[in-house]
Amino acid sequence: MDKNMIEISLMGRSYQLACPPDQHARVRELTAMMEEKMRIAVSSSQGTVGEVRLFLLAGLMLADEVLESKAAQEKLLLQEKTNLDAEEDILVTAVEHLSQRINSISARIESH
Repeated sequence: MDKNMIEISLMGRSYQLACPPDQHARVRELTAMMEEKMRIAVSSSQGTVGEVRLFLLAGLMLADEVLESKAAQEKLLLQEKTNLDAEEDILVTAVEHLSQRINSISARIESH
């Protein structure tokens, strides 16, 4: 087999894909994820599931995970921004307080 080809197996069927050698491990990892979702689809369905439907269901499950992950990441980023905004407010308040103290000390020194 050509070094730019990889053979994968999903649900007992073999498929050959064009793939650079440095990506073989990644494709095998993705194949394992896909097969896991396909097995879930088979076990949760009633009756026989066709190959196309099985790929569709597995793809939808993986897409759902991606969307959930993106939503969770966006939520974390929003929390971080909120925290940074709060920290910035605290720093601004501290700087303003220090500025007032410096002005007060400066005024006392000038009056002596």
